[in-house]
Amino acid sequence: MDETVNQLFSLEGRTALITGAASGIGLATTRLFVNAGARVVAVDQNRQKLGDVFSPGAYSNVVAEHADISVEQEVQGLFRRVADNVGAIDVLVNNAGIDSVATTEEMSLAMWDEMISTCLTGVFLCTRAVLPGMKLRRQGRIINIGSQLATKGFEGLAHYCAAKAGVEGFTHALAREVAPWGINANVVSPGPTDTPILDALSNEVLQKEINEVPLRRLARPVEIAATVLMLAADAGSYYTGAVVNVSGGDVMR
Repeated sequence: MDETVNQLFSLEGRTALITGAASGIGLATTRLFVNAGARVVAVDQNRQKLGDVFSPGAYSNVVAEHADISVEQEVQGLFRRVADNVGAIDVLVNNAGIDSVATTEEMSLAMWDEMISTCLTGVFLCTRAVLPGMKLRRQGRIINIGSQLATKGFEGLAHYCAAKAGVEGFTHALAREVAPWGINANVVSPGPTDTPILDALSNEVLQKEINEVPLRRLARPVEIAATVLMLAADAGSYYTGAVVNVSGGDVMR
């Protein structure tokens, strides 16, 4: 019997862990996943925001966890707690990101390292932590949030562009490694999206970026989250190693 649309996009019985879950694309994805039937471990390094968004009783199927995913020991502690208190993770969404702007000449090594640690090393650490369980069960979905700027580039964001390009290369290699265990690994590559991460950009720079998008607007976080849901559900079962471009035409490939 052919699957129904509801079946193809259902996450009933699955548990997802989403980083950067307290705002922007992460929060939109958390809400969409819960509506699709998933149990979600919502991870964020902003303890205050995490508590405000996921206050007791706000979501019946969300477990909030505080962690800085750029720190190996915190990631290890996070996944131990999740294993003890929640159980197996079926879907990992590496979404956490930060914002900072500087030209390459003016950029400090600390600024560079902070961006790479959060947007690339954090992806590696969380992925490495989730793989043993996924391999044991011979199934899993890993979805990394990239950016169209990995392809396009943008002045003042060399560190961000480098990190997101690294996410794409990492995901291509990962997809080949884990395919024999029934694990899919993909990248969702958003265009400029209406999230707090844009706060680091001046109005002039932001308007310039919007003007370069053929659709002439920012994406809504839920528009990106919808693609993440597709890749997490049965509808995305034949995607692996893909970079799914959701950029409003800002990058076409």
